[in-house]
Amino acid sequence: MEDEEVVIEIIKCEKSDISVTKEDNIIFNDPTDPVLWEGSFTNDQVKLSYTVVVGQYNESETYNFIFNKVNECLKIDRAYKYYDGKLVDVSAVTEMQVSEFYIKDWEINSLFSGLLVYVDPHDKNTYSLKF
Repeated sequence: MEDEEVVIEIIKCEKSDISVTKEDNIIFNDPTDPVLWEGSFTNDQVKLSYTVVVGQYNESETYNFIFNKVNECLKIDRAYKYYDGKLVDVSAVTEMQVSEFYIKDWEINSLFSGLLVYVDPHDKNTYSLKF
């Protein structure tokens, strides 16, 4: 019998009492080119992402977190990292595991803030980021 990966379905409606500030929108604070969270939405989903330049030839990694709207709640659907190798390396998409997320504020199609906890598939470290 094969080992089956257990997927825990987390649907969040309630808000958490965590501290999130305007500065938490900044992933890396650089005076000329800061890395910021970007957000978008459709009728069915909310997407959060950020992009970091990681190489001398502008190779980049984009971290994407997709949430499904379930009634007036959110459910993590998938998370993945896209490595763009530009012209010097192979580009790739790698799935990431989100172990926890907490909502500070959620107003449909207007405001979404909180905390994400995920495991990077390459370095195997767990990261906790506010948005």
